[in-house]
Amino acid sequence: MLLPQCTGSCLAVRITRHVLPAIRRGTTETVTTTTPETMRPNTLADVSEAQWSALARRAVFFGHQSVGANIMAGVADILAQQPRLPLEVTESKQLVGSAGFRHAAIGRNDHPLEKMDEFVALADGLGPDGIALMKLCYVDAHTHTDPATLFAEYQRRVAELRTRNPGLTIVHVTMPLTGIENWKGRVRATLTGHAMQRDRNVVRHRYSELMRAAYAGREPLFDLARLESTLPNGERTAYRAGGDTVPLLAARYSDDGGHLNAESRRMVAERLLVLLARLPRSGGVVN
Repeated sequence: MLLPQCTGSCLAVRITRHVLPAIRRGTTETVTTTTPETMRPNTLADVSEAQWSALARRAVFFGHQSVGANIMAGVADILAQQPRLPLEVTESKQLVGSAGFRHAAIGRNDHPLEKMDEFVALADGLGPDGIALMKLCYVDAHTHTDPATLFAEYQRRVAELRTRNPGLTIVHVTMPLTGIENWKGRVRATLTGHAMQRDRNVVRHRYSELMRAAYAGREPLFDLARLESTLPNGERTAYRAGGDTVPLLAARYSDDGGHLNAESRRMVAERLLVLLARLPRSGGVVN
């Protein structure tokens, strides 16, 4: 809520009651995680020529908005550096009857159900051996968003899509994160009544946790949120919120606190390409 204007002792009281608690609300920390050598990330070199060729013969569609566009820019970076990869990438919603990796912006930001609906309508045209994936944007989660309800809407649409297209491989994608405000940003948000990213990240994290619980180890899952919050040395960036540890977009991976920079877009794109290339034709989980 926007704080009413006042001066003198009134202002001092409001600063004490509202602004100072905002400054104290949580600090960014580094949470150390172990990444055994046997669990090292797969790279382009781990994909065989046969797997790349098989991917090139499949119809793939990725529905996204701006962070997805960052990822696809990373894909373009990789393909420019790796001409041996036989992938044809096109920004298009014309999906019927041809192989290739197509991607496009779907729906509108702040309208996650609209994104889901357009994704399902487009993925219906991929054919029985297609691969479909979509991601919501960080702006689709607000402090008033119920992550369980939003995820239930996703699951319902995916189930209907799978019923109509039993041979379609659906890759689930966790919700991207953002950085969080420093103390000046927290004060500004408190004074203006704007929701803080540190609070919205809690909703994003809970949505992603529901997705992991439903699909990890059972169906293909691209954990974008984990990639965004994990540093090259295996440590994760996170903060405390209500007794929980909540991941956030690592500062080194973004120039604006929300979108991927040149380093992270290539890293995320490589992980995505490797996952897609190693998908079995049955749509099972990648080993």
